[in-house]
Amino acid sequence: MFQDPANTKVQEAYKNLTEGRLSECFSLCNEILAAQSGHADAIFMLAIVTFKCGNDVEMKAHMEYLLKQVHVNKGQYHNFLGEYHLLCNQLELAAEQFKLAAKTPPKVLDAHRYLGQVLREQGDFDGAMNHLQTYLKARNNDVTAQTELGWVKLDIDRPDEAMEYFQKALSVNEKLAKAVFGLGCAKLKLGQLEPAIQHLKQAIELAPNDPEPCKILGDALYQDGRLDEAILIQSEYLERKNNLTTLAYRFRTDKWGGHFYTPNYQRHFSKRRLENLNILEIGVGGYGHPQRGGASLRMWKQYFPNSKIYSIDIYEKSALQEDRIKIFQGSQNDPVFLKQVASEIGRLDIVLDDGSHVNEHILTSFKTLFPLLDMAGIYVIEDTQTAYWPEYGGSSEDMNHHGSALAYFKSLTDGLNHAEFLIPDLQPDYFQRHIVSMSFYHNMVFIQKGLNDEPSNMVINGEMKG
Repeated sequence: MFQDPANTKVQEAYKNLTEGRLSECFSLCNEILAAQSGHADAIFMLAIVTFKCGNDVEMKAHMEYLLKQVHVNKGQYHNFLGEYHLLCNQLELAAEQFKLAAKTPPKVLDAHRYLGQVLREQGDFDGAMNHLQTYLKARNNDVTAQTELGWVKLDIDRPDEAMEYFQKALSVNEKLAKAVFGLGCAKLKLGQLEPAIQHLKQAIELAPNDPEPCKILGDALYQDGRLDEAILIQSEYLERKNNLTTLAYRFRTDKWGGHFYTPNYQRHFSKRRLENLNILEIGVGGYGHPQRGGASLRMWKQYFPNSKIYSIDIYEKSALQEDRIKIFQGSQNDPVFLKQVASEIGRLDIVLDDGSHVNEHILTSFKTLFPLLDMAGIYVIEDTQTAYWPEYGGSSEDMNHHGSALAYFKSLTDGLNHAEFLIPDLQPDYFQRHIVSMSFYHNMVFIQKGLNDEPSNMVINGEMKG
């Protein structure tokens, strides 16, 4: 990997990188660059660190710098960019980089495997086969390449040959989901329905986020007249296809992993995924660095394909804007600024507070923006654990602490039942009249807006109660 293999700091930084200590790697790389500006190894490792932290903008800037320099060792740079474009499903760009990696010193062998995968997805089955076979000549026991070649054989309608590759891969790793899935598909093509169904069910268990085995199995069950089973599997397919946990992993946002929010978001947002929405997320991420953050914004853009994504941050983040993503600079604790942003956006359908997490700021944002939310809108507050932390204005001793955001939201739950209050001439306030449901989870709250005008079923004169 290294241009400067004898440099002990480079070796130490790389060890930190491979063992997941990104902040230590980041610090060492900056020390190397302070002593030697433009050090290729340090810049390349910084590119990898920023990529892993979800900062695609800074990663691309590092890689652009490296590719403009005169280096012998550019093949690995092209391969890294190819993997990045493949992750983003940018197949043409990925193929271009892998081709360069395969022929640019030091000629990265793995590029042939990746190129085989990309060319197959592009429909170039002959090209895919050639590159995979080139790779397997050097690494004939690589189960990933064997599996990929099996899929190429399936694509060109050679299921018997495909089975050989899948079985060879499974002889090394019997739980290789993609090979099990391929074996099921090959047996379907050969008319072996029951064995195929068993393999497809196994593939579904082995790859809980992959939707494709569900689709193939659902179709097979439907064709066999097993409609009840087919409906269940097709429902699972639809749920997996638009899985937020998978997207969070892909875009490297901490909404899954650092936190465990995505299943809750999936539960509340799935029915509105294809609507034309205006979504505002408070907080871009990346703290004061102008090119860091934005991972969750890119995730929302993918999940809501017909929506516009907006965000606000106290720091300047305009470099992270792209098609359907717009960022405003300002404080979430400033009602005037918040109203200006809402006015420019127009209709607000969803607001997500992933900002400072300071209790005062959370309450200012909610009290300002909730009244501006669409009548069917959803307001979400993340990281409500700060309601228990004194440095954020909370308390772990007094669960009803004045100023605690969570104590405030808990107090709103009574308003859901304002029609039942035995108070003569009660005039419910705005929140009592416009909150129709509240859902509390570990460290987050969902608030559904609507018209809370359902009457009581209690008749005061005594004819009906409860």
